Amino acid sequence: MKSFRICNQNIRKWTGNKRILMILILMLFFTRVYTKNVVILAINMGKTISPWLLPFLLNRRYMKIIYLILVVFIFCDAPFIDTNQPYVFLRCNRNIWSIGQVLYIIIGSFIMVTMLFVSTIIVNIRYIRWDSTWGDVISYASVTNVLANMGLSNDTIGFSGKIVKYFSPLQAIAFTTLLLWMSFMLIGLIIYVINIITRSQLLGILTVSFLVMLSSGVDMLPGSIKERAIWFSPFSWNTLNNIKVTATSELPTIDYILGMYIGMIVILCIIAVVAGRKLVIDVHEEMKWR
Repeated sequence: MKSFRICNQNIRKWTGNKRILMILILMLFFTRVYTKNVVILAINMGKTISPWLLPFLLNRRYMKIIYLILVVFIFCDAPFIDTNQPYVFLRCNRNIWSIGQVLYIIIGSFIMVTMLFVSTIIVNIRYIRWDSTWGDVISYASVTNVLANMGLSNDTIGFSGKIVKYFSPLQAIAFTTLLLWMSFMLIGLIIYVINIITRSQLLGILTVSFLVMLSSGVDMLPGSIKERAIWFSPFSWNTLNNIKVTATSELPTIDYILGMYIGMIVILCIIAVVAGRKLVIDVHEEMKWR
């Protein structure tokens, strides 16, 4: 199918793209910075770490901003017009080309989630032991203030007793992967749709950056106000901490979150394909589109 070939071509360009390489390096760097204190705790306990750090990685608002902004940088050049695209555009109709770009956002987002999970393992590989349980280090850190007492709580991922109590490691990884994937897709699609409609590469980035910052602002709200505000903050939904698991909680349910993500993604995909029909690329001035 031509759309998949267009998507595959965009993915293959990552290997020679210095911006993508820099983003991957930054991802590894920040993951190392935010997990190094967990290694110190493990060494002090004489234990190893189980490889299930991903569900806790975006619990702190400043870490969420950093990782989501890295995703923004991945898709900041939407609708992905380079010197090769005009010739691809001429060989297929606009629908096929637009579907290929949407598939690129979907698959590229999944690759980013996978690399994020892999990064938590790569930077700590010497201290990780494969285990189907949370392990002593994560379990202990999630129910005590041990990291704070050791002076290691700054710039460290936020271990949540709620996640450890209500989710098994495999459940937490599965749900976190799905939610992160959907939120990353949402970032790419918002940028793509706004850019292609406005014929600008700036408005999409500004819009999605505002929504990312909004999630940080919501995290700063107190108690029940925060729980109610999370219902209206799409990028607050990609961490298990912000999902309702008890009857007394006012947080959104997993059904609501998945339904909203799926609904927004489907609507944006349709708009992307429809708007793509009106896109015109100047073959003689390859980098220009209108």
